[in-house]
Amino acid sequence: FELEDVGSCQIEYESGIQVSYTQNFFTRYQAAQRGGRLYGYKGTIEFDWYRNQVKVFSHRSPTVETIDFAGNMPHFGGDRELCYDFLMAMRDGRPSRCPMNAGILSALTCLWARESANSRRFCEVKMP
Repeated sequence: FELEDVGSCQIEYESGIQVSYTQNFFTRYQAAQRGGRLYGYKGTIEFDWYRNQVKVFSHRSPTVETIDFAGNMPHFGGDRELCYDFLMAMRDGRPSRCPMNAGILSALTCLWARESANSRRFCEVKMP
């Protein structure tokens, strides 16, 4: 049985963009946080899924725009949207807004990150 309390992953895309992914599972109650931050040249976007908020921080002025979402969203709204896309594909033949290969790529990234950590070498994300 494996329980991962802390995980970290560095990803470099073909374009040269680098991503750092870190997760920590040791806080509870009000200290718990789940979300993400995207840092760019002009600003930073922060997603807080427990508080249903998105914050946009400008790097050119001391402003912060906060967007609040109403309601309780299981899996932070993703389940509902994926279900909707599936139903529209079945009923109308409409393509999903998030293609299946994006989910496969996400799972492959996790698997190759684990392989990289276990083998202590860099791994290319590809189908085995």
